[in-house]
Amino acid sequence: MGFNRLRAAGMVAVLAWAGHVPAASAQAWIGQVVGNMMAQQAAAQQEAACMSGTPMPPEEVTEARAPGLALMPAYYASAGGDGRISGHFNLDKKTRWIDGETGVGMAVLDQQRDPFARGGLSLDPVPLEFVRAGDGASALGQWVVRDAAGAVRGTYTARFTRRTGVWRLSTLQLTPARTYVDPVVQYCHAPGDVLPYRLATTRFVREQAERRAVKAAGKAAKAEAALAKAGGNAAAMERAQAARTTLERRQTEFDAAKTEEAKALADAAEAEARKAGAIAALAGGS
Repeated sequence: MGFNRLRAAGMVAVLAWAGHVPAASAQAWIGQVVGNMMAQQAAAQQEAACMSGTPMPPEEVTEARAPGLALMPAYYASAGGDGRISGHFNLDKKTRWIDGETGVGMAVLDQQRDPFARGGLSLDPVPLEFVRAGDGASALGQWVVRDAAGAVRGTYTARFTRRTGVWRLSTLQLTPARTYVDPVVQYCHAPGDVLPYRLATTRFVREQAERRAVKAAGKAAKAEAALAKAGGNAAAMERAQAARTTLERRQTEFDAAKTEEAKALADAAEAEARKAGAIAALAGGS
């Protein structure tokens, strides 16, 4: 059942209930229910926009980016110095420091030795990309490390979270040069969640729109046949016109749904092509 139909059904129940209670109490309660319904609808729309890849406003992104740009050089200095890197992390069960296939938690962060923070290498101060999650709860950035000749020797993919108003690292993944690493792209709750959501939802919406269009086409055909039998009957003409209007609306919805699904499929194909090209380039240069 769609939200509007559910809301209508809910209002019928509310009004039926309200007829058995004092007017003032009923009015207050109805207002609360309607307010809750509107809040739920707004939340659902916001979640859909987030999962479709809508970024946060620029000022909200900057709020996370500025600390991130300060945190990575600070981490890098600590990693190349005394090795005490734990102070740059939000320490909890989700904390991860990952070097290739090896990942450790918060308890042993300061025992790790970062291979990128030594041997004359340097960290690019500006990230390749930086995004804040659509839900605002985290941020993701990617930095490269270079040797004295400027060649890339590794990549950091850093996820940041905020606790008590302070942004720190949550996860840091080290990827050596000539190894494929996924690029940083907009996400909602967790990296990589937007495109699968778009593929699933656009397919579902297209399938539903197609069913409605087929159903409307069938009703329009029946209405036209009835009109042909009835001649110039006004009621039959009115029904046929209404069926035509519904069919046009359903066809427009179907066309729009097909367009959105095609965009999602094209984006997925482009992402796969970029990944395949990057992996092939790495293999060819090894």
